Amino acid sequence: MPLWFGLLVGWPFAYFGIPTGLWGRTVGRFACGLRVKFGESGRSRLSQALVREALKLLSIFSVFGIFFCVFQILYTGTVWYDAVCGTGVLFSPGVVGRKVQRNFRQYVTEKTVSKAGGDNDRGNIQA
Repeated sequence: MPLWFGLLVGWPFAYFGIPTGLWGRTVGRFACGLRVKFGESGRSRLSQALVREALKLLSIFSVFGIFFCVFQILYTGTVWYDAVCGTGVLFSPGVVGRKVQRNFRQYVTEKTVSKAGGDNDRGNIQA
């Protein structure tokens, strides 16, 4: 087996399969606030993650696999390899804002609304 083929097939298992199996997310999923849920317990399993990656590779390397996955996401909200493995992708923000950050966001939102004339649109005209 050529080295390039081994890297092409082995890299997804090393980058996607192992971190997903151990922690439920990769670095990219963590940055986006995504997490892979494994069954009812929600605990990540290395075996399920590796099978999920193998089925994902099968889908990517087949001719109609990517189109089928896009079609299935649009109509069912999940892909076939998640249904087979009993997994799913969830949005779970990993970073929770501190009180200072929330206050700053609220302050900026209020200033933006007042500059845009948001108070006048609500009927709260002050003389």
